[in-house]
Amino acid sequence: MFGLEIPHSSLSSRSGALVLTIHLNEKCPKIILEDNFNEKINLNDYFERNIKDSIHQDQFVINGEKFVLYHIQMQEGINKHELHLCANNREVKSYELHKYIPDLQRKIILEDEKSFYYVGYLIGAYLDGKINMNRTSFEFEEEDTDLLNTISGKELVESSKEYIMAYLGADLEKVNQEKCEYINSFVKKEKPQYRYLLNKKPELYKMIPANLSKDKLELELHKAAQEWEAEIHKQAKEIDKKVKSGDFNQEDFDKIFNEYCSSVSDISKASLSEYVIRRKAILELLEKSLERRDDNKYNSEASIHSIICPMRHTSDDIAFEEMNLWLIDDRLSYHQFLASDKQMKSLPVLETDVDKRMDIAVFDQAISFSAEKDRFNSISIIELKKPNRNDLKDDDKNPINQVLGYVNDIRNGKVKKANGRDFGNVKNTAFYCYVIADMTESLKLDAENASLTLTPDGEGYYGYNQPRGAYIEVISYDKMVRDAAQRNQILFDKLFCPSVNEMLNSKLQVS
Repeated sequence: MFGLEIPHSSLSSRSGALVLTIHLNEKCPKIILEDNFNEKINLNDYFERNIKDSIHQDQFVINGEKFVLYHIQMQEGINKHELHLCANNREVKSYELHKYIPDLQRKIILEDEKSFYYVGYLIGAYLDGKINMNRTSFEFEEEDTDLLNTISGKELVESSKEYIMAYLGADLEKVNQEKCEYINSFVKKEKPQYRYLLNKKPELYKMIPANLSKDKLELELHKAAQEWEAEIHKQAKEIDKKVKSGDFNQEDFDKIFNEYCSSVSDISKASLSEYVIRRKAILELLEKSLERRDDNKYNSEASIHSIICPMRHTSDDIAFEEMNLWLIDDRLSYHQFLASDKQMKSLPVLETDVDKRMDIAVFDQAISFSAEKDRFNSISIIELKKPNRNDLKDDDKNPINQVLGYVNDIRNGKVKKANGRDFGNVKNTAFYCYVIADMTESLKLDAENASLTLTPDGEGYYGYNQPRGAYIEVISYDKMVRDAAQRNQILFDKLFCPSVNEMLNSKLQVS
């Protein structure tokens, strides 16, 4: 009997290696483990009860050297799948298998609800001869070498991996199937921009580890998408190089070029998908922000404003993606300069001393039919009001009067370039004014007093103010959200509800 003082909890894979390699010997002695609390474990009994019946082995040869790999299902005592390289009846070096087999992340669960971690023990005369003097490591290279009659750690792991995957074949197949279903559900419901990536690279289903959280799964997909895009850029350079050198035959070149064009198309679809998803999320956020809060109050005008466009910024210091002017009108997204809640006198495109703040001002560059390219074709002004606000009949709160006042202030100033050079006057510039607010009684009165016409759906007013030369559109928040959703619905349907043919093709490619 051997007396060993070790913590009770350390009956792990290292102890398992000791149990295995010693008990495989026909002359195995009786072994008792005793911890500091005088608790004892009979390793012979443990081996008979938990290990013996589950032992399977495979034999293989590398460079003339024979190895034996023992497969064991450990139901307790360890918390990961491992491969152990053993020598002289002891475990010397361990490898975490999830780094080599992505689906071995967690315990494998059997149909009878039992579960286990896989442990492999590799033994052989080669390993016995390569152990160092202290029996703590092996004297061979981890990576492959060019030396004759040498076997690297990488070769040992890769050879063992084939037999491990064969031994766990049915279990890994089940894990992989569940993983694929999880990935497909996640992509379909939450991240459809990666659908093209998975269709183009179905090998990702095997490469992505199992049992990832949604955040980690998205990170894996994002990394794969970036790698794919890098591959396409590399392919483009190779095509360019072949074209310049003339080092290709037409048939091979046509094949490479067609593959390249197909990949670029798929990447473009993925980018478009991400853009559509963002629009859907913005619409849902806006709808939520317009609802009455738990305290029976509504969100402030600033909250709504920030969703449509960040406040106190111009288009010079915010990204295009941060501006959601498409909620009001898609045409507003294309402009020369935008100012959000900035003093008029601070704007580089205006020459004025007026310190009023327009909620959002959009300055559009002249388009192709304009005789003078550098002149503004139109200026759009957007005024937002707090949801359900019903005190707008006073002149100082009347949003229609406010936007017309801004038009007057701009017309009385001079529009200039950012470098200070004048564009000239704005006499012929078209002004488009948008008032976005809930259609309360006071706003309806303001609109009627301004001689505006009620829209057919009753959710807004429109008209042209001759003295100011401005087209005015009053839009309720409900109408803005509904119209924006309808304009984008075909994109949402296409992305989130793919056709039957698309789903069938996706399943065929996965299988």
